[in-house]
This record gives sequence, structure tokens and C-alpha cells, in this order.
Amino acid sequence: MRVITIDALKKCLIEIGLNRYGLCIFAPALTASVVNRRLNIAYGDSGDNLSVPLGVGAGDQTVRYLGANYAAASIAHTVATVDVVANVVGCVLLVTYPGVGSQRQNVVAVVEHGSIKIQSDGVDSFFSFAKNHLGVERLSNPSNDLELNTDGVISIAAISSAPARQAQVFLTVPWEAIFKKIMENPNSLFDFAKKPRQFEEFLAESYIRAGYNVELTPASGDGGVDIIAELPGHGAIKILDQAKAYSGNHVVTANDVRAAVGTLVTHPDASKVIITTTSRFAPRVYSEFSLLTPTRLELRCGQNLISWLKSIQVK
Repeated sequence: MRVITIDALKKCLIEIGLNRYGLCIFAPALTASVVNRRLNIAYGDSGDNLSVPLGVGAGDQTVRYLGANYAAASIAHTVATVDVVANVVGCVLLVTYPGVGSQRQNVVAVVEHGSIKIQSDGVDSFFSFAKNHLGVERLSNPSNDLELNTDGVISIAAISSAPARQAQVFLTVPWEAIFKKIMENPNSLFDFAKKPRQFEEFLAESYIRAGYNVELTPASGDGGVDIIAELPGHGAIKILDQAKAYSGNHVVTANDVRAAVGTLVTHPDASKVIITTTSRFAPRVYSEFSLLTPTRLELRCGQNLISWLKSIQVK
């Protein structure tokens, strides 16, 4: 095998002379939902691209990977897939001659650990590669459990729908897993107090799911704004969100709110500022800022945050 760039792979595919190629995609259960959304963006569709449950099998029906198989993908489709897979640690792509599936085909390349490797010999099918390379097989009776433990840290880059603005979101646990934990135990929101950046990332991903184009600002030097969320179209909305990941006994004070309201001065095109906290607001905050709420200021406490997350989940 030799490692090449995505441009070199595109050239290689053209030189081989085929109009179509076989694709076998394998995403760890931990990252599958976000990988699928990235594939949706790349393909311009909204379907469930990763639908084959894979695991050890027999007595262990835990889903470790979700797979997809395209027997005859165009060169453009193939390159778009490589671009997605190469940017997600743990995701693996097998590129073959057309017709791959249960049938073995000549292997062209393997994309893994962010690198693209040309392979000039060997044949594989979707299932033989899964078994020999990843140690998994199609599950006959997959459980509802997903393997959430991996040997390394997996970063998920969730992309907003605006090509000029990419949400810099890097969650090591998928949104669905965090959402489920919060629904089962609302007090788990307080766990974010020890991981404030993860809270910002979780909120950014939540806005994306709600249909916004999102910018997650740097961890420091953000000017008092953690997330900028824009809803395009007629009557466009621009929200400045300041995330407050606090424990249950730590409240958001009036001074905190004043500082957040001040960002409307530095962002005159913003519709409103939202303060989202895992905890609650000091009692006098609501009366002091009543003239600004809810049109220019929204105070989203932990309870209101849970309600908002539920509304996103059902969309």
C-alpha cells in the first residue's frame, strides 16, 4: 500500500478508467449518527446512509459499527465519501471495482485513520472486509445497545448547512447519547460544570439540529459570545448564545446577564442574546431585565433547556 492525497486518489480513479466504483463504509457506533449527517450533506440527501448493524455476533449482539454498501458509485460520489471518512477518526472506507456487496471485487483503496492508501492487489466483499479487517459481522438480532467505548478519542466535526461557516464542534460522545442521559437524569446537566467546553459544543450541535447555521467561537477570547446561530430566510434570525455550565448551587447573577446583554452592542445585527445555563438564574434577574425579555433577551435555565432539547428531538 502507498499513502496518497484525495486529489491523487481522484486522479487514480480517472486513470483506472471506470465510471463507477464500489464503496463499503464502516462507522463506529459512537460516531455513526454524525457521520450519516455529514454524508447527507455530501450527497445532498436526507436518508439513513448507514443502516447495516455490525458486531461480534452470536452471544454478543452489541452494535459496534454501522455500515453502508454502494455497489456502483460515481467518481464524484466516491470522492465525496472519501472526504467525509478521511476526516472522522475510526471511520473506515473500502473502495473497490463496481459490484461489491456480498460479491468480492478488486480493491482500489482503503481510507482509515485519516489517510488514503492505494492497494493494487487483493479482493474483498463488504462482509469479508468487515470480518477480516474490523473483526465484526452482520448482526442477526442487534440489541439496542451501542458500543460507546473505543480505544482512542473520536472527534466528530458537525458541519452547518452554510458552506461559508463551519461549526467547530468536536463531541467525543454523540448528541443522542448525551440527550438520552439528560432525559433519564436531568441532574446530569450539572456534569457539564466540569466540562464547560463540552457544554458549548453540545449546544452548538443542538442549534444545528434545530435548523440553524452555527459558529462555535474559540474557547478563549470569544468576546462574551460562545455560539452564533443564524436561521436564514425571510425574517432571518441571528442569536448570540452565552453558555453557563454551572453546578446546581451556582446561579447566574444579574452582573452575568448585564455582560451578556452588552454583546448586543458589539453585534448590532443580532436579533437577541440567549443565556443558556445548566442551573438557574438569581431571583431578581427576571424583574430587572423584564423589559428586554423575551424579544431581545432570553433566559434559558436548566428546565427550559430540557424542554427545548425535547422539541429538537421530535423534529
